[in-house]
Amino acid sequence: MSLAVLGQQDFLKFVNHYYRVDPFEGKFSAFIKALSTDKQLLRKKYTNESERMYNFSGSYNVFNPFSVNANQIEMQFQSDKEEIYFGVPTPMYVYTLTARFDDNQFTRKK
Repeated sequence: MSLAVLGQQDFLKFVNHYYRVDPFEGKFSAFIKALSTDKQLLRKKYTNESERMYNFSGSYNVFNPFSVNANQIEMQFQSDKEEIYFGVPTPMYVYTLTARFDDNQFTRKK
């Protein structure tokens, strides 16, 4: 097995662990639907500029993939730009999780 394939497998394991909704599983439309209907995702904000341009955010109070206890986990999925691949405009997206903590001496030390 090549190093490139091994690297891809590690990346997919990472994505599967850190995100409640895996963007690489199934079709893109199913991913968007699963993300937007996730019952643990609270305070959802959604704007759809076009069929391919999405901005979606929310926060988790229960789900926490990190090894430290955060007060809140924020999720954001947004359109970034379009690139041309093989002559076809292809949208690029950014999918992030951010952990929020109280501002105190203990959390600053970690």
